[in-house]
Amino acid sequence: MLEIFSTIAPVFVLMLLGAVIFRLDILPPTAGSILNTFVYRLALPLLLFSSIAQASLARIFQAGFVGGVVLGTLIPFVGTAALVRRWYTNPQSWFVAFAATFSNAAFVGLPVLQLLFPQNPDAVLAMGIFALFGLPFVLAAVFVLERQHSPQTAGRALLGVLARNPLLLGSLAGLAVAVVGIRLPQWITVPCQMLGHTASPLALIAIGMTLARTARATIRDLGPNHLLIGAVKLFVQPAVTFVVLSLWQVDPTWRAMGTMLAAMPVGTMAFVLAEAYGTLAPTISLAVLGTTVFATVTLPATFALIHVLG
Repeated sequence: MLEIFSTIAPVFVLMLLGAVIFRLDILPPTAGSILNTFVYRLALPLLLFSSIAQASLARIFQAGFVGGVVLGTLIPFVGTAALVRRWYTNPQSWFVAFAATFSNAAFVGLPVLQLLFPQNPDAVLAMGIFALFGLPFVLAAVFVLERQHSPQTAGRALLGVLARNPLLLGSLAGLAVAVVGIRLPQWITVPCQMLGHTASPLALIAIGMTLARTARATIRDLGPNHLLIGAVKLFVQPAVTFVVLSLWQVDPTWRAMGTMLAAMPVGTMAFVLAEAYGTLAPTISLAVLGTTVFATVTLPATFALIHVLG
């Protein structure tokens, strides 16, 4: 387990560096948001585009993997929504369930997979598939929040999320190239890959800066709801995902990658949505911070357990 921790330690070192940069004012306070935007709107979409465009259709369309990660999210999502209704209204309970099952697959998951599975191009594909099929849960969260504030615009909000989602657009463009069978020239693929390689380190620094900016909560603010979110995100979701992928006899490497993506901490987009809609922002902020901190222990433990279970 110590060897696994040392393998993925650079991920947390870069996040810590981001926090130090913010605290020491090495970069302007808005730099974290700028880096975040650059990675989300440019670097990651181009990386997904080039990776999917150059992949075979057999590697892209893996029903077992897709079904496993969807069910691995849906089951704990529904269970969490049912459990937290004692604390929250119906719309809030669905949003808490979304936060408890929304993995930081792109910003944390991708660099972790690239370190655990070096030189394996399927790491980017696995992250892309996981992120794409997690999009319906994002849409559900947006719909619930939008309907609570403005029922008339809920449908338009969903269409806006789809039309403006860079990861979706980059993936669809790459899929179109793969389906047609076009071989992209190097003057297209190399710049995409060069920009794509900046995604992981810049994303991790941006996360560190964002956490340092939003970490106003302390350990004293922890309550049963935070512990439930953390338990579902870091333990229940990866366990369910592993079981489903195993039952569907998914390739062991893909099963490990899917389980690790499910074990990622709460994605920062959950906090962005909570803050934008004025719903449970302090709760989600602490959930993002807490699961990210505890992931330094749970991620190596999860990967070690995957190897033990085969």
